[in-house]
Amino acid sequence: MEQLKNRINNLNMLAVVYLACREAGHIKSIKELITFDRSYKEKDLGKTINKLKKVLPSRAFVYNENISHLIYSLSNRLQLSIDLIEAIEYVVKKASTLITTSHRLNSLCGGSIHLIVELNTNEEKNMKLPNLSQIATVCGVTTNTLKTTFKELLNAAEYIIPKYYLSEDNPKLSMLKQKYLSEDKRKKN
Repeated sequence: MEQLKNRINNLNMLAVVYLACREAGHIKSIKELITFDRSYKEKDLGKTINKLKKVLPSRAFVYNENISHLIYSLSNRLQLSIDLIEAIEYVVKKASTLITTSHRLNSLCGGSIHLIVELNTNEEKNMKLPNLSQIATVCGVTTNTLKTTFKELLNAAEYIIPKYYLSEDNPKLSMLKQKYLSEDKRKKN
């Protein structure tokens, strides 16, 4: 606990609350916690959280019940249908075992929601589905984080999305890959 000695007690307390909420599956954003004491900056709380993470023993991944609960909670706030929610849950559970890069659970859920929403967006049906910024706001992540996670999920789509999205009569997946993944290749060149 020597690492936390010079830190302000309220920041330590907020960091503990943040980590405890994440452990329990009740995701709170840093912005949300900073509202308790506006004299602190998000950056300060972020540094304190990172220092505290180094001191604490690492924990296993959040339990499946918490994943399901979080997905249903976020999806209901976005007013998504049950079939979309089930597809999102399938993607999150597959992605959490297959994708090796570190993602916070709400980032993974947000990216999965965006992926399934994009696969179901159809101008002809005129379905009202949430846009990127709405999903980011509800999930408590930035749009850039959501885009990054979405692209990573899109790259592994054949392995993580339900089979009915992979049928030949659904060209949406290849259109999305061409639009988003080839865009990244152009930026690198």
